[in-house]
Amino acid sequence: MSVEYLEPLPQGRFEIALETLSIGKRTSTIEARLKSLEAHEDKICTIAIVRLGMLRDEGHVTNIQPSVWPLPDRTKDCTRWSDASYYYMNPPASTVRMWTPSGENAPLWCEAFGGQNTRYQWVKLDNEKKFTLEHLPALADLVPPIFLNYAENGMAAASSWGIPTTALNIMFRSEVTPQDWLLTRTTMKRLHGGRFDMNIEILNEDGKLLASCVQICSVIPLGKPSSQTAGKL
Repeated sequence: MSVEYLEPLPQGRFEIALETLSIGKRTSTIEARLKSLEAHEDKICTIAIVRLGMLRDEGHVTNIQPSVWPLPDRTKDCTRWSDASYYYMNPPASTVRMWTPSGENAPLWCEAFGGQNTRYQWVKLDNEKKFTLEHLPALADLVPPIFLNYAENGMAAASSWGIPTTALNIMFRSEVTPQDWLLTRTTMKRLHGGRFDMNIEILNEDGKLLASCVQICSVIPLGKPSSQTAGKL
């Protein structure tokens, strides 16, 4: 699924228009457009291309998932974190409970688990329900911006920036059965020219890869830029 966020959706009436682009034996593709009915000429705010197919393993091909990094044990290596200021900036984040690896750089990163350019988060729904397929794209958007790992004042730096998502590409890798816990592993390739990426992998408790995602975000200073503000990133 590939999503482009063209502009914020204003309050009021909206419409989701679906169009079938192709129908095949194993996959089909549709286009979805989110339109504001309040804006002039039904302005399109978001557009998505969605490829639908079977995720259930039918046993025709040998499955391989290379293991290239250690996973933090939720009970032994992690502690729970919550942050009211982050919930204020990203309200949906308050709907999940988060655990991250312990250490002097917690909750942003841990030297033992990927170092400064990696963030692990165990998550559980606060309402005690189970995660299902439709939760995964939203879950990818709940990871704090990875460039905060490099900011002078850490998580507090988020309040100095507007960080809208401009594009989201997610590939579902396995059939998703209801899950109590999920683990996200996030890295960044580059922050440059007011844009950065986050590469997010979503795994279940057994370490099985359920989805991988690339999220592109803008970084917009809030207020007038200054040499002091610029120096914090």
